[in-house]
Amino acid sequence: MSERTAKPAGGLATIESIDHEGIGVSHVDGKVVFIEGGITGERVAYTRLRGRSSYDRAP
Repeated sequence: MSERTAKPAGGLATIESIDHEGIGVSHVDGKVVFIEGGITGERVAYTRLRGRSSYDRAP
């Protein structure tokens, strides 16, 4: 039996705006990424916490 080991996805992103909950919004490779703790214009490194087909969330 083999186990799958997924490497955490992530990278660098620039926070483009802030959503109504105060979370940074960015676009990476055509996908929306919500990044907590970022401010507009800031370039941040992130690790994907949860992914969906149209967006990712990062802590």
